[in-house]
Amino acid sequence: VQLPALDMRRFRPNIVVRGTFPNAEDRWTEVTINKNTMYGVKKCTRCKYTTINPDDASCPDPEGAPLTTLRTYRAEDDGTSVCFGLNLIPRWSKRSAKSRPTVAVGD
Repeated sequence: VQLPALDMRRFRPNIVVRGTFPNAEDRWTEVTINKNTMYGVKKCTRCKYTTINPDDASCPDPEGAPLTTLRTYRAEDDGTSVCFGLNLIPRWSKRSAKSRPTVAVGD
């Protein structure tokens, strides 16, 4: 069965990085965007939401793609958790709101 390309919204990213190799984030410990340094704290585990079409709430693949596909090469040691992406925390999180740098589309 040929499924349509996945809409990135299924993964609910806050920041999307282009121009890297697949799964590059697995090796990142620190990311700097527009003078904002963020630290990678853990891989991002993925839930069943990735199997749902965000436009109509349908589940186009009864087998549970993309989780079933990701599980073949992105499963954690427990065999059930699927990781894709990276959770980051900003270095400047303790500064006052007025001095916090921002990250904007296109940075």
